[in-house]
Amino acid sequence: MANNFTQRITGSQNLQRRDLLADAMSPEELIQKKNLQVQEQNAVKSEAIPIETPFSAKLEQKFARELAILYVEAQDNLYRVRAHHAEQQTLETKFNSPPVLSYSKHMNKPNSHLPDIIIGNMRGFSENKAEARQIRGWLIRLRKTLKEKFQQDLSCLIINDRTDFEIPWEMMDLSTNEHLGASIPTVRWQDIPDPDNLDEADRLIPINPHRQECCGEIIAYATTKELTHVREEVKIINQFKANLFEEICEFSSYLPQVQHDVALMYIASHGFFGDDISDVTFGEERKFFNIGKETRTSLMQLRYWNFSFLKTCDTVVFMNACHSGRLRRDYEFQTSEFYMGFPTFFLKKGARGVIGTLEKVNDKYAAQIAHNFFQEYRSNPELSVPEILRNLRSQAAKKLQSGVTKPENWNLFFYTFMYVYYGNPMTVLRLTPSGGKPHV
Repeated sequence: MANNFTQRITGSQNLQRRDLLADAMSPEELIQKKNLQVQEQNAVKSEAIPIETPFSAKLEQKFARELAILYVEAQDNLYRVRAHHAEQQTLETKFNSPPVLSYSKHMNKPNSHLPDIIIGNMRGFSENKAEARQIRGWLIRLRKTLKEKFQQDLSCLIINDRTDFEIPWEMMDLSTNEHLGASIPTVRWQDIPDPDNLDEADRLIPINPHRQECCGEIIAYATTKELTHVREEVKIINQFKANLFEEICEFSSYLPQVQHDVALMYIASHGFFGDDISDVTFGEERKFFNIGKETRTSLMQLRYWNFSFLKTCDTVVFMNACHSGRLRRDYEFQTSEFYMGFPTFFLKKGARGVIGTLEKVNDKYAAQIAHNFFQEYRSNPELSVPEILRNLRSQAAKKLQSGVTKPENWNLFFYTFMYVYYGNPMTVLRLTPSGGKPHV
């Protein structure tokens, strides 16, 4: 009941009025009011749910308590943050000038791409900017409330960033040597029109708060010709039941034939962002390996690929490529008012979640992070994808704290925090081992 209510009011927002409603309660306030009623009715039952077994009870009974939402909005080149949770008063910061903290702004300046500069600037933002201090204080108070009242942790923070400023929120400090994305599982989200609902033209794809197990094999495209460390990723992928392709044309031709369960679609290649939406591409560095043979595809071309299996399979997409997690508005052609990129494309096609990067990733560290991801999955198969990424960030942060004079520790921290996740917060992988039986 509570879950249906939440999905109804968050999935059917009017596309023209996604800001706070002026003459009525906002969707977030309605959620809060409804959830307070549900909590009163189920107080005894809810308090008995242990955080150590977050999937053992019906999620709709505890969804509001374990989920917080952070909206980031822009107006006249200013931005503000709104934070919501049923157990705490809503936070709304003033409109402020945006900090220059995006990976892109730093890495495209001479001598400004060094990890310590970006990491140091993010710490300065966390410590000094009023809005950052407000967010930190709000989250710290919320976590304290959940601990004291319910003996639970905040299980997920959903970040809906509707701006062009590309702030790496996961890197923000919560407290001394405690980073947001290394302490709380984070999920990025965007407003995405529901392509299957033409009767309600303003309906958006809702976040599904239920546990979803992505069972089956891996389909992978890996460009080993130009990226030597991708071979290490191929070795990891081959530990599971996988169909692997090194040519993009063979990869695209195989997709319509998929008739089996696919848990993970993995892409290891170059990624390109460019100056407008038509320049968002992935593939090889050279556009053509042989005359007449395509070796790179754009987001525009991808719209004509056959991804029908994503509608029938529970699948996560992991794009281990530069810029694969970045979004942009179509300012040139004005085809949509929404932010677009690989994450929103694959979620619209039916993927349960998408892992991508916020800028250029060094080939060596891309392979290392992939290794760390699958290693963490094997060690803790019950963790959701956002929890796995949270643990990777936590490990990288601890490594940096224990060896601040080692450049490799700065690099690992820098690149690990570049990986973000869009999608269902409760998605769990169930990869079939190589030669093994599928997970049941």
